[in-house]
This record gives sequence, structure tokens and C-alpha cells, in this order.
Amino acid sequence: MKEILPAEDFAALPGQLAAAYGAFEGLGQAHVIGPAVIMQAKLAQANVLFQLVIDDNGTLQGIGLRPVEEKAFTLAKNEEEVVVGPYQLPGILTMPEGDKLPAVVLVHGSGPNDRDETAGGSAIFRDLAQGLSSHGIAVLRYDKRSYQMDRGLFILPAEEYEKMTMTQDTIEDAVAAVNLLKADPRIDPDRVFVIGHSQGAILAGRIQEEANASGLVLLAGTMRPLWQVVLEQLEAVDYEALGLDQEIIAGEIALARAIPNMTEAETYGLTSTTIAPYLLWEAAQHDLKAVYDACDAPMLILQGTEDKNVFPDRDYPLWEAFAKDHPEKDIELHLYEGLDHHFTRGDEVVFSGEALADIIAWILVR
Repeated sequence: MKEILPAEDFAALPGQLAAAYGAFEGLGQAHVIGPAVIMQAKLAQANVLFQLVIDDNGTLQGIGLRPVEEKAFTLAKNEEEVVVGPYQLPGILTMPEGDKLPAVVLVHGSGPNDRDETAGGSAIFRDLAQGLSSHGIAVLRYDKRSYQMDRGLFILPAEEYEKMTMTQDTIEDAVAAVNLLKADPRIDPDRVFVIGHSQGAILAGRIQEEANASGLVLLAGTMRPLWQVVLEQLEAVDYEALGLDQEIIAGEIALARAIPNMTEAETYGLTSTTIAPYLLWEAAQHDLKAVYDACDAPMLILQGTEDKNVFPDRDYPLWEAFAKDHPEKDIELHLYEGLDHHFTRGDEVVFSGEALADIIAWILVR
């Protein structure tokens, strides 16, 4: 490897890390993903994720260092640890007293979400677990695969990482979670439901094709292609007010707009600061309207009027029209005044009690 940093800078790095995170205790296995070498170092006070970017000439182009947050999830008295899916994702099963209980799997939105779907001060999956279980409904929530990857706890092979699909990102683990509940003798296998939020709601119909759940609860979902929703999200943000580079954002918008007209080869290997081009391209190959046309599971569809991610003036009317066009389907819809994308209101951080009550009532009569 060629030298690209002065020796004194390399020499100073161990001391700087020790000052910040304590004494060095060990180094994990190195993983190569394209031009990047990723490994995790264990220090006394924290684990640090290293990423080395090396070009074709063997020159080190950059070093990334990031402490890995070790988040503690405290178990309530009625909770137990579980693992989900082929990558043994850690999760929590909230289990009320009783036998042959109804149960739900909580499926995350986009990005590296933990089992509580923590966002800012909110943790709506934890809220749902507590609220639903207090009414006799078991709840399974787990860390999303990308959350574990983001923390360096497992590394995918380069090709799988670069060509990740929604199946690997979300669907495969959600199906495994449904099957885990169905196999639990304390759960009624004929009353296992999926509650998807945002991207999890968008994919709920595809999850149902394999999971055969007893019903779907869609929190802020849509039948429109994900690339189109992401494009509108990018276009809606006042980047100038936020002090962001307009040229970069314009490029991101142009890329998002071009995705449906690209070939797989054109999207493969593309990089972006805000979107995942290949993931969005692959998702666009699935006609969500056709998926839901074929879905015969009961559906509860919920959205808030202050949702800035999935748009109540564009997406919710599509569900209303869908229900009208399919009177044979068991579909219930609710639009909540003042609730945002996470079903919280204003400065509040707790999942809406009104929406929670509607979910509970809907599940318990099925």
C-alpha cells in the first residue's frame, strides 16, 4: 500500500483514539466491500468502526472512524429476548398473560432502524408494544438488518451489499418474524398480524405474499413507487434555509427522477448521499397496486394530516379510491387530524392514543 498520510499522523492516531475511547483491546475481522475495508476495533470505553477506502492502485484514499453506539434495551417484566431471521437479528417479544393470544410483527420504515424505531425523542414501536400488550396482544419487534450492519455487527458480501433488494432489506426478516410467532405455542397462529410503518407499510403487501398473516395494518403507506415518494420528499425540503448545497441536491433530485427509466446495469454501483439508487430501482420492478389488488387479507390503513414523508393529499386518496374499487375487500381507513409521519402530535413524542385504540379494536374483533 502506498503512503498517503505522513507518518506522524499515523503515529498520533492511536493516542487520539485512546484519549477519546480508552485503551485498545482488540481488532475484529476485516471485511472487503468494493473499495472499502471495514473492521471494528474494541477499546475500553467503546467500539469504533473503521472504514478504509483504497483505490485500484493500492492508495489509501480515506479513513473513516465512527464510534458504535451500544444502545441498551431494557426488558419489561412481560418481555423476553428473541432472534429473528437468517442473520439472527436481536429483538423483543412482549408477551401478555394467557394462551393462544393474537400477535403482531412490527415492520420498520426506511433506513437503519432499531427495534423501537427510535427517531429523535420518539420510539413508536416501543409505544405500540406497550399499548397493544396491555390489551392482550403479543408484539414482536426487532432490529432491522441495516441497523445491525450500520453498527458493524455483521458485514454482507460485497455483491449482496451493493445489490441489496427490498427482500434482503425488509421482507425476508419480516416473514421470518411472522413464522416465529406462528410457531410459538402461546400464540394463535391464525391471528398473527403485520403492522408496517412507512416503508414497512409500503412493503406489507409483498410481505403478505409469503407470510400469509391474518391482516395488515398500514401506518403511513402508499401504493406509489418508492422512488416517486423519495423524489417528492427531496423536492419538498427547503434546502436553502437549511444551508445545504443546492448543486448536490439538484443532482440527487435528477438521479431520483431518472431511476424508473434506468436499466439494472445503469443503477448498479451508483452512489448517492441521500438515496439508494439500486434499491429504489429494484423496488420499482414490483407493481404495488397489483400486489394489493391480489391481497385478500383484511387491511387497516392509517395516516396523519401532518405527514411530510408520505403525503396525505396524494397517497391517502389512493387508498380511499382503492377501497371504493374493491368493496369485496375488508378495508378500514382512518385519517387523523394533526398527526405526523410517526403518528405523534406537535412536540409530543408518544404514539397517538387515538390511533392505538383503533388498532387494538381492529385486531381484537378478528
